[in-house]
Amino acid sequence: MFLVSLLAHEMAHVLVARRSGVAVDDVTLWMLGGAARLRGAARHRVTELRIAGVGPLTSLIAAVFFTGTAAWMAVLSAPGLAVECVSWLAAINFVLATFNALPAAPLDGGRVLRAYLWHRGGDRVRAARGAVAAGRYLGWFMLLTGFASVLLSGVLVGLWSALVGWFLIAAVTAEGRVVQLQGVLGDVTVRQVMTPEPVTVAPTVTVEGFLGTLPFRRYGHRAVPAVACDGAVAGLVPAWRINRVPLEGRSKVVIGDLMRPVTEVVTAAPDDFVADLVPCLDAALEHLALVLEGGRLVGVVSSSDINRMVSKLTTDAPLRT
Repeated sequence: MFLVSLLAHEMAHVLVARRSGVAVDDVTLWMLGGAARLRGAARHRVTELRIAGVGPLTSLIAAVFFTGTAAWMAVLSAPGLAVECVSWLAAINFVLATFNALPAAPLDGGRVLRAYLWHRGGDRVRAARGAVAAGRYLGWFMLLTGFASVLLSGVLVGLWSALVGWFLIAAVTAEGRVVQLQGVLGDVTVRQVMTPEPVTVAPTVTVEGFLGTLPFRRYGHRAVPAVACDGAVAGLVPAWRINRVPLEGRSKVVIGDLMRPVTEVVTAAPDDFVADLVPCLDAALEHLALVLEGGRLVGVVSSSDINRMVSKLTTDAPLRT
């Protein structure tokens, strides 16, 4: 039931994000909470506020529901263990709502703080930096006070606070890197960064036939797009899967057996902002996105492509159009 409560919290984010036009790639749950990975960022501070605020609100509603249920069960003289379980669910959902409402990234309250700072200053990147700084302070505060509690009182409960603080520091450090890149990239589009007309392979081609082609030997990305004969994008073939096929089986195994379907691959449009694509690429296994226009493949974007653009921008090099 606790996992269901976490899932309800994250699915609230998902539903509001989708209704606001922000795509969601997946939802991850773990013992400290969960995270919904959004494809891109909200383009308006009000949208950001809605997506962030609905999570703690859902947990608070769950806490009220379980509180009422526990009270009703106690009136009906239900077994004490059952009442205690429901009461614990009420308490943990209240803690979940309160903790996530703290104004520090990457918590939901940090998103609310970012929306507020965005509203006050009109600069989304500067607002994100403020939320990241608040998250870093909160993480170190919880880490240090947790260890201090263990050392001074000998109670090991403080280790839980220290663990949460360490998690916040790690998460906010990663988010800070993304914010830094977003500040550098600004309004750079995917079209300006992508590798146009990349090497592709048909799903029906054997591994032996593909490896024998000259273009692949000069290919510098970690994966190869798989495109059918009619031009439809089928998926992405990681290079490591190709390399693991035994020599004696390369004449029998076809590319379609090794590729990841396009529904599991990060995709982008040429006019999307690169800054919104950075978090998705960081989470992708191949760190590669397919650039689609009208359902057709027009290029690919890798983390290396973005790093090269960042280098050009930091040295005042002209953009490629």
